[in-house]
Amino acid sequence: MMMDAENRKPGARKRRELTEEQKQQVHEAFDLFDTDKDGAIDYHELKVCLYSAELDCYSDRPHLRLKLL
Repeated sequence: MMMDAENRKPGARKRRELTEEQKQQVHEAFDLFDTDKDGAIDYHELKVCLYSAELDCYSDRPHLRLKLL
């Protein structure tokens, strides 16, 4: 549910929107890691993504799946 400025909770931050250029960059980055081109980043693709960003990924979360809508 979208809230306009008058209905927002006190202290709530205004949501910033991505520019079209930023959206394109996100899609390009997503496509790099979605190696099977199924429109989703599965656990193994996410591990590669996190490894390339030098982040650790725990192997006890095989249910983790991100999907670009």
